[in-house]
Amino acid sequence: MKKILPLIVMMCVAFGVNAQWVDDPAANTLIHTGYSEYNELYQSRCPNGDFFIQFCNFVGGDWNPKLMYVTKEGVPMWDEPVFMGQSGSTMSTGVSMAATTDCCAVSHFAREEGGYGPYAYKVNAQGEIVWGPIKTAELAEGAYQCRTEVVADDNGGVWVSTTDFANAIHVRHIAADGTMGDDILVHVGDLGGVQKMVSSNDGGVLVAYQSYDAAQGWTMYDETIKVTKIDASGNIVNTQTMMNTTTIQGWKFMSIIPDGMGGGWCWIEHCGGDVDAFNIYAMHFSAEGNCTTYASHPLGVQVSPTDEYYYRIQGAGTCDVVTGDLILAFLETDADYQAYNSMRVIRISQSGELLNGAGGTVIIPVTEANIGQFRVACAPDRSITILYCYADSYNDGVIRALAVDPGMSVLWEKDFNTNQCIPESKEIAEGAYEYADGQYVVFFQDGRNEVNGLYGQNIQPDGTMGPVVENPFLAPTNLTGEYVWNDDNTYGALISWTPATGNEISFDVYKGVTTTDLELIGNTTETEYYDDMTGEEGGYLYQVIAVYEGGESGPAMTADGDTYVIINITDVIENSETEFSVYQDGGNIIIKGVDFENADIYNVSGQIVKHVGSNSNVIDASDLNAGMYFVNVKTDGRTVSRKVVIR
Repeated sequence: MKKILPLIVMMCVAFGVNAQWVDDPAANTLIHTGYSEYNELYQSRCPNGDFFIQFCNFVGGDWNPKLMYVTKEGVPMWDEPVFMGQSGSTMSTGVSMAATTDCCAVSHFAREEGGYGPYAYKVNAQGEIVWGPIKTAELAEGAYQCRTEVVADDNGGVWVSTTDFANAIHVRHIAADGTMGDDILVHVGDLGGVQKMVSSNDGGVLVAYQSYDAAQGWTMYDETIKVTKIDASGNIVNTQTMMNTTTIQGWKFMSIIPDGMGGGWCWIEHCGGDVDAFNIYAMHFSAEGNCTTYASHPLGVQVSPTDEYYYRIQGAGTCDVVTGDLILAFLETDADYQAYNSMRVIRISQSGELLNGAGGTVIIPVTEANIGQFRVACAPDRSITILYCYADSYNDGVIRALAVDPGMSVLWEKDFNTNQCIPESKEIAEGAYEYADGQYVVFFQDGRNEVNGLYGQNIQPDGTMGPVVENPFLAPTNLTGEYVWNDDNTYGALISWTPATGNEISFDVYKGVTTTDLELIGNTTETEYYDDMTGEEGGYLYQVIAVYEGGESGPAMTADGDTYVIINITDVIENSETEFSVYQDGGNIIIKGVDFENADIYNVSGQIVKHVGSNSNVIDASDLNAGMYFVNVKTDGRTVSRKVVIR
């Protein structure tokens, strides 16, 4: 049964109010004021696009968790925050909160009353407590603090985890109605450090955590980073080592993010090895809990060669929405003075390849400025938007935004928040800085005019701030393409799509070898287009744009979020009646279900990159870059083709 909060929550206005985002970096959108501080900020987005924001403030000697609810238009829906806990609450190290699929928020934190330990509450969008407090774990005797985490499942429930920094990591599932599953001990024994979680795509959860020998102390110790897969029934089905190293001097388990494919990425900053300098090391794990980077990088994927003169620190990342590659921004600072820093961005494939080279690309060069917190997100067009707080001799604690294309070229840069205050008075929220509903949204504490407040601001992928104006020229969806062999031995590419509105006048079809040389090849009022390619070979990109009265749309998108399809024209039959499959398994390409004389692997440019002989069903692909390939197999006197994506 739902309980109404003791604190009466006033709904500020009806849900139909006008949008509140502003296009003014000197103002931004005020969410709440009245508290001396808004610390431990965390934001999480609901399926409807609205946001829960959690923060705590030090009042009367207690860290008190509070929630606000803000619509995707920037409208605060409660006059005052929802308060969870009673006087005497002690916040855990690393307050946690997640929006659930039924548009509620579950907060997970530690408190003293009722027996010290981690507790959870569930609050709905109307400010009512749905259930809680629920005690989620019994801590080891004498434990003085704990770290809590929470991630949403697909059914309105959550997975919660707790470590007591003494000897155990506890994980359990809580259903949408508050029913708790069994307490799962993921790690028992050596000191269990910080733990982080991501939901897997089968209803389970993946837990990444540190393990080290407490007898060695906190400053110099041997450390292992592991990942454990727990299935939807609460069974531990896999535990793998992701990083096994020694003599780490200082540690910081920085973050974990889902890869969009059921697995995730995590990275750590530490100082150790042959050269006494800080660096960042990344690890990828699959939906099954297997570390895909361990074989080639057992000490983690190093973002840059370790250099005693420079530190690589403070990473923030996101995933490429198409490939699942890690896009990691980090700071490079002089080891001696650590006064000024530059920002670099690196792309890392799931096999650990540094796709834009060791050290990545310099996005913000060294200036007489200190870059503080920053956040990174990726749009459907694969552009990357970065928010960062910086201070120099002219500006104290302002926030700027910039965007780069997939090739790391800067597209635009602008002011996001220009109210100057001491940097310590600004704090950017952790959590869901991600693309949704045509915008990115971030919340932050701002100590402007010596009065702290909670503010929010949106920004669109083109750098526009303020209300999102719905585009009347919507792009087609479900873009697909296939290679077609006709009965008269002609062949070509058949492109098809789904109109977005029904008001389109026609559709323009573009073709090229790369995205930079696309040319218009035709216009049609139909929802498919056939391009006769008889006599030609090679890989081609096709793009479709809808034409409206008064304008045109952006490119049509595939189901995977790409804005083009790639067709390999081979002058051979691609016979769908020949039943066999081609897929990636680790560092290999597997051909299954067919006897063949030989096979060729082509890249998207039509070049042969591999040739194998009869029935070589396992093909070493460890030297191939991530991307799409075509496998042409000669069998029964003919050649058939299949596509495969290397990740």
